[in-house]
Amino acid sequence: MLTVGFGRRHVDAEPRPREPFKTIVRAAYGDATGHVLLISAGIAVVGVIATLFLKPAKLRDSVDLAETPEPTGDKAPVAP
Repeated sequence: MLTVGFGRRHVDAEPRPREPFKTIVRAAYGDATGHVLLISAGIAVVGVIATLFLKPAKLRDSVDLAETPEPTGDKAPVAP
């Protein structure tokens, strides 16, 4: 702790006990990380199970393009 008074500074050289705070913070972060990973694993499992029940759908295998005439001469056709 730093106290200032009448131009003098006094630094409290006695360190604060930090170990209890470190233990509490580490435990809180550890518990929170465990919960987040557990919930995300559950969501992933539900997603995989949901994909097993999807019906296969046939995708289009051709593209309907308008036929363009072959270029004749030096000029290429202009797109409409």
